[in-house]
Amino acid sequence: MFFIIKFWKEISNIISFLANICVLVITVYTLYLTAFCRKLRFITIGFSMTQFFGESMSISIANKSLHAISITEIFIMKKKDGQFYRITIKKFEDPLIINPWQISNIKMDAYTYILEESGERFDHSDIHMNSVIGINTGTENMVWLKPYKKAPRMQAERAYKKRDYKEFVVIRKSYGDKTLSESVKYVISLKNTDINGNMSWETIFAIPLEKSILLNKTICGYNAINYSGKTSCGKLKKIICKQFGIDSDAIFIEKI
Repeated sequence: MFFIIKFWKEISNIISFLANICVLVITVYTLYLTAFCRKLRFITIGFSMTQFFGESMSISIANKSLHAISITEIFIMKKKDGQFYRITIKKFEDPLIINPWQISNIKMDAYTYILEESGERFDHSDIHMNSVIGINTGTENMVWLKPYKKAPRMQAERAYKKRDYKEFVVIRKSYGDKTLSESVKYVISLKNTDINGNMSWETIFAIPLEKSILLNKTICGYNAINYSGKTSCGKLKKIICKQFGIDSDAIFIEKI
């Protein structure tokens, strides 16, 4: 009986020791996640386009630490033909704060198209391939994320540190505060007067097609104008006056 009691005491001591080790490991790991870890996880890269207001890319990332992480800049380093090219997704005047275990979708400002060094349009279909995501957290240590397992992270990091990279040119065709698609060719301004006699101008963007002109807003309930042939500001103005009965003084059209 004495030996059995002694044996169980030894087992209890071992279990207690292992439990203390586990608590210590959990405590240290929790401290690491809370105070030191800068762990961000890549979720996905998205691409979107609209008929009138350009294209955009977005990157979704998750904060896997137990403290908030600030981001001042996020960009893509893409390797093509042995050369790295940088595409800036977003720079923040005030840091973006991603809270613990939060997923954040960071969207690039709309653009018309991206131009490669060769003068060709950038193809979004292979944006993941040979690409690495760089994240500036406002500290000396950058965070690098791989969209897939074999992404050239070390090469991208080395090229960034040595500034051995070029930048794709982001083209933005703008009107006021709007970034437009390349297919938008005309801006139609219509003068409106409310029942109180207050005057305002409504801006409508137009895309000439083969047999019609597509509008981003309706004119008298129509979002397209029937027309085929070469278009000009003068012709478009006459068509609108004729089809919708709008006075010519209430229409201003410019080509962009």
